[in-house]
Amino acid sequence: MHHAIRRTTGPALALALLLAGAVACSPGHDSPARSGHDAGPAAVAAGGPAAGSAAEDAVVPAASPARFCDVPLPAAWQAAAERGRIPGVPGEDVVPVEVTADGTRVFADVAAAGRRDLVWFRDTGRSRQTVYALPSGAQVFGAGFDGRWLVFGVNPDRTDPTRWELLAWDSESAAAPFPVAHDNGAEGPFLFPRVRAGKAAWVAARPGGGDEVHLYDLAARRDGVVYAGDVSPAFFAGEVLAWREAFGPGAARTIQAVDPAGAHVVLPPQVGAAKGVHDASSDGVTWAWVAADRRTLFAWREGMTEPAAVVTAAPGNVVDGVQVAGDLVTWTDHEATWAADLRTGSFTRLTARYGSADTNGPSVVVSYRADEPVTGTSRATGYTIDATALPPLPPCPPGRPDAVPAAGPDQADATR
Repeated sequence: MHHAIRRTTGPALALALLLAGAVACSPGHDSPARSGHDAGPAAVAAGGPAAGSAAEDAVVPAASPARFCDVPLPAAWQAAAERGRIPGVPGEDVVPVEVTADGTRVFADVAAAGRRDLVWFRDTGRSRQTVYALPSGAQVFGAGFDGRWLVFGVNPDRTDPTRWELLAWDSESAAAPFPVAHDNGAEGPFLFPRVRAGKAAWVAARPGGGDEVHLYDLAARRDGVVYAGDVSPAFFAGEVLAWREAFGPGAARTIQAVDPAGAHVVLPPQVGAAKGVHDASSDGVTWAWVAADRRTLFAWREGMTEPAAVVTAAPGNVVDGVQVAGDLVTWTDHEATWAADLRTGSFTRLTARYGSADTNGPSVVVSYRADEPVTGTSRATGYTIDATALPPLPPCPPGRPDAVPAAGPDQADATR
Protein backbone atom coordinates (compact mmCIF):
# COMPACT_ATOMS: atom_id res chain seq x y z
CA MET A 1 0.00 0.00 0.00
CA HIS A 2 1.32 3.43 -0.88
CA HIS A 3 1.03 6.13 1.76
CA ALA A 4 1.80 9.59 0.44
CA ILE A 5 2.63 12.53 2.63
CA ARG A 6 -0.46 14.71 2.89
CA ARG A 7 -0.57 18.43 3.67
CA THR A 8 -3.30 20.15 5.59
CA THR A 9 -4.52 23.61 4.68
CA GLY A 10 -5.52 24.85 8.10
CA PRO A 11 -3.95 27.97 9.60
CA ALA A 12 -0.28 28.25 8.71
CA LEU A 13 2.00 27.44 11.60
CA ALA A 14 4.03 30.38 12.77
CA LEU A 15 6.89 30.47 10.24
CA ALA A 16 18.27 18.49 11.64
CA LEU A 17 37.89 2.68 9.02
CA LEU A 18 35.97 1.01 8.34
CA LEU A 19 36.72 -2.14 10.12
CA ALA A 20 38.37 -4.07 7.33
CA GLY A 21 38.10 -7.24 9.34
CA ALA A 22 34.58 -6.34 10.42
CA VAL A 23 33.17 -8.06 13.45
CA ALA A 24 30.33 -10.08 12.04
CA CYS A 25 28.38 -10.64 15.21
CA SER A 26 28.77 -8.18 18.06
CA PRO A 27 27.52 -8.71 21.58
CA GLY A 28 26.42 -5.07 21.60
CA HIS A 29 23.64 -5.72 19.08
CA ASP A 30 20.93 -8.29 18.85
CA SER A 31 18.47 -8.93 16.09
CA PRO A 32 14.93 -8.85 17.47
CA ALA A 33 14.99 -12.65 17.45
CA ARG A 34 17.79 -12.92 20.01
CA SER A 35 17.50 -9.71 21.95
CA GLY A 36 14.82 -10.83 24.33
CA HIS A 37 12.54 -8.20 22.78
CA ASP A 38 9.58 -9.30 20.70
CA ALA A 39 9.26 -7.28 17.51
CA GLY A 40 5.52 -7.03 17.98
CA PRO A 41 3.27 -4.79 20.06
CA ALA A 42 3.78 -6.83 23.23
CA ALA A 43 7.17 -5.20 23.65
CA VAL A 44 8.48 -2.16 21.75
CA ALA A 45 5.84 -1.69 19.09
CA ALA A 46 7.01 0.35 16.14
CA GLY A 47 9.00 2.69 18.32
CA GLY A 48 6.36 2.64 21.01
CA PRO A 49 6.95 3.95 24.52
CA ALA A 50 8.83 2.13 27.22
CA ALA A 51 6.81 0.74 30.08
CA GLY A 52 5.91 3.37 32.62
CA SER A 53 6.15 6.29 30.22
CA ALA A 54 3.40 8.85 29.90
CA ALA A 55 2.21 7.30 26.64
CA GLU A 56 2.63 3.60 27.38
CA ASP A 57 -1.02 2.91 26.53
CA ALA A 58 -0.75 4.49 23.08
CA VAL A 59 -1.87 2.29 20.22
CA VAL A 60 0.76 1.93 17.51
CA PRO A 61 1.09 -0.50 14.60
CA ALA A 62 3.03 -3.70 15.13
CA ALA A 63 6.47 -3.96 13.60
CA SER A 64 7.12 -6.00 10.50
CA PRO A 65 7.97 -9.64 11.21
CA ALA A 66 11.13 -9.20 9.14
CA ARG A 67 14.25 -9.69 11.25
CA PHE A 68 17.60 -8.14 10.46
CA CYS A 69 20.87 -9.95 11.15
CA ASP A 70 24.49 -8.83 11.31
CA VAL A 71 26.78 -10.02 8.53
CA PRO A 72 30.50 -9.64 7.76
CA LEU A 73 31.55 -6.54 5.88
CA PRO A 74 31.70 -7.42 2.15
CA ALA A 75 34.98 -6.93 0.30
CA ALA A 76 33.26 -4.57 -2.15
CA TRP A 77 32.16 -2.32 0.72
CA GLN A 78 35.65 -2.39 2.19
CA ALA A 79 37.17 -1.44 -1.17
CA ALA A 80 34.68 1.42 -1.58
CA ALA A 81 35.60 2.77 1.84
CA GLU A 82 39.28 2.58 1.00
CA ARG A 83 38.70 4.54 -2.21
CA GLY A 84 36.77 7.15 -0.28
CA ARG A 85 39.25 7.53 2.55
CA ILE A 86 39.91 11.16 3.46
CA PRO A 87 43.65 11.83 3.23
CA GLY A 88 45.47 13.21 6.23
CA VAL A 89 48.99 13.71 7.49
CA PRO A 90 50.66 12.32 10.63
CA GLY A 91 49.67 14.23 13.74
CA GLU A 92 46.53 15.67 12.11
CA ASP A 93 43.02 14.93 13.36
CA VAL A 94 40.43 15.08 10.59
CA VAL A 95 36.83 14.92 11.83
CA PRO A 96 34.32 14.97 8.94
CA VAL A 97 31.25 17.10 9.65
CA GLU A 98 29.47 17.04 6.26
CA VAL A 99 29.70 15.44 2.82
CA THR A 100 28.38 16.68 -0.51
CA ALA A 101 25.57 14.74 -2.15
CA ASP A 102 27.91 13.43 -4.86
CA GLY A 103 30.43 12.27 -2.25
CA THR A 104 33.44 13.99 -3.87
CA ARG A 105 33.81 16.77 -1.29
CA VAL A 106 33.95 16.69 2.49
CA PHE A 107 33.97 19.39 5.14
CA ALA A 108 36.01 18.51 8.21
CA ASP A 109 37.14 19.95 11.53
CA VAL A 110 40.93 19.62 11.21
CA ALA A 111 43.23 19.95 14.23
CA ALA A 112 47.01 20.09 13.87
CA ALA A 113 49.96 22.01 15.29
CA GLY A 114 47.90 23.75 17.95
CA ARG A 115 45.19 25.11 15.64
CA ARG A 116 41.78 24.04 14.33
CA ASP A 117 40.23 24.86 10.96
CA LEU A 118 37.09 24.01 9.06
CA VAL A 119 38.54 22.58 5.85
CA TRP A 120 36.90 21.76 2.52
CA PHE A 121 38.42 18.63 0.99
CA ARG A 122 37.73 18.66 -2.76
CA ASP A 123 38.33 16.26 -5.63
CA THR A 124 37.97 13.27 -3.30
CA GLY A 125 40.47 14.83 -0.92
CA ARG A 126 43.21 15.67 -3.42
CA SER A 127 42.94 19.39 -2.66
CA ARG A 128 41.87 21.32 0.40
CA GLN A 129 40.69 24.82 1.24
CA THR A 130 40.39 26.42 4.67
CA VAL A 131 36.88 27.78 5.02
CA TYR A 132 37.12 29.11 8.56
CA ALA A 133 39.87 29.37 11.18
CA LEU A 134 38.38 28.34 14.51
CA PRO A 135 39.15 30.42 17.60
CA SER A 136 41.29 28.80 20.27
CA GLY A 137 39.30 26.21 22.21
CA ALA A 138 36.44 26.14 19.70
CA GLN A 139 35.04 23.26 17.66
CA VAL A 140 32.58 22.77 14.81
CA PHE A 141 29.13 21.96 16.13
CA GLY A 142 27.27 20.36 13.20
CA ALA A 143 27.04 21.37 9.54
CA GLY A 144 24.77 21.16 6.51
CA PHE A 145 25.44 21.68 2.78
CA ASP A 146 23.08 21.84 -0.20
CA GLY A 147 25.63 21.98 -3.03
CA ARG A 148 26.23 25.70 -2.70
CA TRP A 149 25.58 26.88 0.85
CA LEU A 150 27.39 25.56 3.91
CA VAL A 151 25.94 26.34 7.33
CA PHE A 152 27.93 25.29 10.37
CA GLY A 153 27.83 25.76 14.11
CA VAL A 154 30.79 26.83 16.19
CA ASN A 155 31.02 26.15 19.91
CA PRO A 156 33.63 28.57 21.33
CA ASP A 157 33.87 26.70 24.64
CA ARG A 158 33.69 22.90 24.60
CA THR A 159 32.82 22.91 28.28
CA ASP A 160 29.68 25.01 27.73
CA PRO A 161 27.24 23.74 25.05
CA THR A 162 24.91 26.73 25.62
CA ARG A 163 27.39 28.94 23.77
CA TRP A 164 27.23 28.77 19.99
CA GLU A 165 27.24 30.69 16.75
CA LEU A 166 25.89 29.70 13.35
CA LEU A 167 27.75 30.84 10.25
CA ALA A 168 27.04 30.45 6.53
CA TRP A 169 29.43 30.24 3.60
CA ASP A 170 28.69 30.55 -0.10
CA SER A 171 30.98 28.07 -1.85
CA GLU A 172 30.43 29.92 -5.16
CA SER A 173 31.77 33.17 -3.71
CA ALA A 174 35.16 34.36 -2.51
CA ALA A 175 33.54 35.98 0.52
CA ALA A 176 34.22 34.78 4.05
CA PRO A 177 31.54 33.02 6.12
CA PHE A 178 28.96 35.38 7.61
CA PRO A 179 27.04 35.09 10.92
CA VAL A 180 23.50 33.70 10.79
CA ALA A 181 22.54 33.32 14.47
CA HIS A 182 24.05 33.08 17.93
CA ASP A 183 23.21 31.82 21.41
CA ASN A 184 20.86 33.68 23.73
CA GLY A 185 21.92 32.11 27.02
CA ALA A 186 19.17 29.48 26.98
CA GLU A 187 20.04 25.83 27.42
CA GLY A 188 18.44 23.69 24.75
CA PRO A 189 18.90 21.05 22.05
CA PHE A 190 22.20 20.61 20.28
CA LEU A 191 22.58 22.52 17.04
CA PHE A 192 22.41 20.31 13.97
CA PRO A 193 21.85 22.75 11.10
CA ARG A 194 20.44 21.32 7.88
CA VAL A 195 20.38 22.99 4.46
CA ARG A 196 18.20 22.40 1.43
CA ALA A 197 17.58 24.54 -1.67
CA GLY A 198 19.11 27.68 -0.14
CA LYS A 199 17.28 27.38 3.17
CA ALA A 200 18.91 26.52 6.49
CA ALA A 201 16.98 24.96 9.37
CA TRP A 202 17.86 24.56 13.03
CA VAL A 203 16.24 24.46 16.45
CA ALA A 204 17.21 26.91 19.21
CA ALA A 205 16.01 27.17 22.79
CA ARG A 206 14.03 30.22 23.95
CA PRO A 207 15.05 32.03 27.16
CA GLY A 208 11.50 31.75 28.50
CA GLY A 209 11.29 28.02 27.81
CA GLY A 210 10.51 25.88 24.80
CA ASP A 211 12.23 25.81 21.46
CA GLU A 212 11.95 27.49 18.06
CA VAL A 213 12.32 25.91 14.63
CA HIS A 214 14.14 28.39 12.40
CA LEU A 215 14.11 28.51 8.61
CA TYR A 216 16.67 30.94 7.18
CA ASP A 217 16.81 32.22 3.58
CA LEU A 218 20.54 32.24 2.86
CA ALA A 219 20.47 34.40 -0.28
CA ALA A 220 18.23 37.01 1.34
CA ARG A 221 19.89 36.62 4.76
CA ARG A 222 16.46 36.50 6.35
CA ASP A 223 15.49 34.39 9.37
CA GLY A 224 12.04 33.16 10.26
CA VAL A 225 10.52 31.01 13.00
CA VAL A 226 8.25 28.36 11.48
CA TYR A 227 7.23 26.69 14.72
CA ALA A 228 7.59 26.93 18.50
CA GLY A 229 7.14 24.18 21.06
CA ASP A 230 8.96 21.37 22.84
CA VAL A 231 10.86 20.18 19.80
CA SER A 232 14.11 18.42 18.90
CA PRO A 233 16.66 19.16 16.17
CA ALA A 234 14.96 19.51 12.79
CA PHE A 235 15.79 17.69 9.56
CA PHE A 236 14.65 17.85 5.96
CA ALA A 237 12.66 14.83 4.82
CA GLY A 238 12.58 15.50 1.12
CA GLU A 239 10.68 18.75 0.71
CA VAL A 240 9.24 18.86 4.21
CA LEU A 241 10.86 19.96 7.46
CA ALA A 242 10.44 17.49 10.31
CA TRP A 243 11.29 17.21 14.01
CA ARG A 244 10.32 15.30 17.15
CA GLU A 245 7.87 17.00 19.47
CA ALA A 246 6.33 16.43 22.91
CA PHE A 247 2.89 17.97 23.39
CA GLY A 248 2.90 18.68 27.10
CA PRO A 249 5.03 17.77 30.14
CA GLY A 250 5.92 14.08 30.18
CA ALA A 251 4.28 13.42 26.82
CA ALA A 252 5.85 10.96 24.41
CA ARG A 253 7.61 12.54 21.45
CA THR A 254 6.15 12.05 17.99
CA ILE A 255 7.40 13.05 14.55
CA GLN A 256 5.86 16.24 13.17
CA ALA A 257 6.44 18.13 9.92
CA VAL A 258 5.55 21.24 7.93
CA ASP A 259 5.87 22.07 4.25
CA PRO A 260 7.86 25.06 2.90
CA ALA A 261 4.79 27.28 3.34
CA GLY A 262 4.49 26.38 7.03
CA ALA A 263 1.40 24.16 6.63
CA HIS A 264 1.17 21.06 8.79
CA VAL A 265 2.01 17.83 6.95
CA VAL A 266 0.15 14.61 7.68
CA LEU A 267 2.81 11.90 7.68
CA PRO A 268 2.25 8.30 6.60
CA PRO A 269 0.40 6.48 9.42
CA GLN A 270 3.32 4.12 10.06
CA VAL A 271 5.50 7.14 10.85
CA GLY A 272 2.94 9.37 12.51
CA ALA A 273 1.83 6.61 14.89
CA ALA A 274 5.29 6.11 16.42
CA LYS A 275 5.34 7.30 20.03
CA GLY A 276 8.23 8.04 22.35
CA VAL A 277 10.61 8.64 19.46
CA HIS A 278 14.16 9.14 20.73
CA ASP A 279 15.87 9.93 17.41
CA ALA A 280 14.69 10.12 13.78
CA SER A 281 15.85 10.75 10.22
CA SER A 282 14.41 10.59 6.71
CA ASP A 283 15.16 11.37 3.09
CA GLY A 284 11.48 11.78 2.31
CA VAL A 285 11.07 8.16 1.14
CA THR A 286 12.64 6.14 3.94
CA TRP A 287 12.08 6.94 7.61
CA ALA A 288 14.09 5.59 10.53
CA TRP A 289 13.60 6.17 14.24
CA VAL A 290 14.65 4.94 17.66
CA ALA A 291 12.05 3.78 20.16
CA ALA A 292 11.58 5.19 23.64
CA ASP A 293 13.76 2.40 25.06
CA ARG A 294 16.67 4.07 23.16
CA ARG A 295 17.77 0.59 22.07
CA THR A 296 15.40 -0.41 19.25
CA LEU A 297 15.73 0.99 15.73
CA PHE A 298 12.80 0.91 13.30
CA ALA A 299 12.67 1.69 9.58
CA TRP A 300 9.82 2.22 7.15
CA ARG A 301 9.67 3.21 3.51
CA GLU A 302 6.99 3.58 0.89
CA GLY A 303 5.76 0.15 -0.13
CA MET A 304 6.08 -1.38 3.35
CA THR A 305 2.85 -2.06 5.21
CA GLU A 306 4.51 -1.90 8.63
CA PRO A 307 7.77 -0.63 10.13
CA ALA A 308 10.64 -3.12 10.31
CA ALA A 309 12.52 -3.69 13.56
CA VAL A 310 16.14 -3.34 12.44
CA VAL A 311 18.11 -3.91 15.63
CA THR A 312 17.84 -3.91 19.39
CA ALA A 313 20.99 -2.96 21.25
CA ALA A 314 22.05 -4.98 24.27
CA PRO A 315 21.00 -3.73 27.73
CA GLY A 316 23.12 -0.76 28.73
CA ASN A 317 23.77 0.22 25.12
CA VAL A 318 21.91 2.85 23.07
CA VAL A 319 21.14 3.50 19.41
CA ASP A 320 21.73 7.09 18.31
CA GLY A 321 22.82 9.26 15.39
CA VAL A 322 20.36 7.68 12.96
CA GLN A 323 20.78 8.65 9.29
CA VAL A 324 19.25 7.56 5.96
CA ALA A 325 21.00 7.25 2.57
CA GLY A 326 19.10 5.46 -0.16
CA ASP A 327 18.70 1.81 0.86
CA LEU A 328 20.93 2.26 3.90
CA VAL A 329 20.13 3.26 7.47
CA THR A 330 23.15 4.08 9.64
CA TRP A 331 23.48 4.50 13.38
CA THR A 332 26.02 4.62 16.18
CA ASP A 333 26.09 2.92 19.57
CA HIS A 334 28.64 2.71 22.37
CA GLU A 335 30.76 0.29 20.33
CA ALA A 336 30.81 1.38 16.69
CA THR A 337 28.95 2.78 13.70
CA TRP A 338 26.71 0.44 11.71
CA ALA A 339 24.73 0.30 8.46
CA ALA A 340 21.60 -1.70 7.67
CA ASP A 341 20.59 -2.58 4.11
CA LEU A 342 16.83 -2.46 3.60
CA ARG A 343 17.18 -4.52 0.42
CA THR A 344 18.37 -7.61 2.28
CA GLY A 345 17.37 -7.20 5.92
CA SER A 346 20.93 -7.37 7.20
CA PHE A 347 23.43 -4.96 8.76
CA THR A 348 27.19 -4.65 9.11
CA ARG A 349 29.79 -2.83 11.16
CA LEU A 350 31.42 0.24 9.57
CA THR A 351 34.02 1.17 12.18
CA ALA A 352 36.41 -0.73 14.42
CA ARG A 353 35.38 1.30 17.45
CA TYR A 354 33.10 4.17 18.38
CA GLY A 355 32.53 6.49 15.44
CA SER A 356 29.81 8.46 13.68
CA ALA A 357 28.14 8.81 10.30
CA ASP A 358 26.33 11.58 8.46
CA THR A 359 24.52 11.50 5.14
CA ASN A 360 23.67 13.86 2.31
CA GLY A 361 21.50 12.31 -0.37
CA PRO A 362 23.05 8.91 -1.23
CA SER A 363 26.46 9.82 0.22
CA VAL A 364 27.65 8.67 3.64
CA VAL A 365 30.65 10.08 5.50
CA VAL A 366 31.99 7.97 8.36
CA SER A 367 34.25 9.28 11.11
CA TYR A 368 36.36 7.13 13.41
CA ARG A 369 39.77 6.90 15.06
CA ALA A 370 42.50 4.89 13.31
CA ASP A 371 45.59 3.48 14.96
CA GLU A 372 49.00 4.83 13.98
CA PRO A 373 51.31 1.78 14.11
CA VAL A 374 54.50 3.85 14.02
CA THR A 375 53.69 6.21 16.89
CA GLY A 376 51.37 3.90 18.82
CA THR A 377 48.75 6.65 18.94
CA SER A 378 45.49 7.15 17.09
CA ARG A 379 44.11 9.92 14.93
CA ALA A 380 40.67 11.00 13.80
CA THR A 381 39.93 10.31 10.16
CA GLY A 382 37.10 9.15 7.94
CA TYR A 383 35.88 7.98 4.57
CA THR A 384 32.95 8.44 2.20
CA ILE A 385 30.83 5.87 0.39
CA ASP A 386 28.05 6.15 -2.19
CA ALA A 387 25.08 4.09 -1.04
CA THR A 388 23.77 3.72 -4.60
CA ALA A 389 27.07 2.22 -5.81
CA LEU A 390 27.32 -0.46 -3.12
CA PRO A 391 26.14 -4.00 -3.81
CA PRO A 392 23.52 -5.31 -1.39
CA LEU A 393 24.74 -6.75 1.88
CA PRO A 394 24.56 -10.55 2.06
CA PRO A 395 21.12 -11.73 3.16
CA CYS A 396 20.56 -13.56 6.41
CA PRO A 397 21.48 -17.27 6.31
CA PRO A 398 18.35 -19.33 5.56
CA GLY A 399 16.67 -20.50 8.71
CA ARG A 400 19.21 -18.80 10.99
CA PRO A 401 18.87 -15.03 10.59
CA ASP A 402 20.99 -14.33 13.65
CA ALA A 403 23.63 -17.06 13.33
CA VAL A 404 26.66 -15.40 11.76
CA PRO A 405 30.07 -16.36 13.23
CA ALA A 406 32.03 -13.60 14.91
CA ALA A 407 35.27 -12.38 13.41
CA GLY A 408 38.46 -13.60 14.96
CA PRO A 409 40.49 -11.43 17.35
CA ASP A 410 43.45 -11.35 14.96
CA GLN A 411 41.65 -9.27 12.35
CA ALA A 412 43.34 -5.91 11.84
CA ASP A 413 42.04 -2.47 11.07
CA ALA A 414 43.19 -1.98 7.46
CA THR A 415 42.28 1.68 7.49
CA ARG A 416 45.46 2.62 9.26
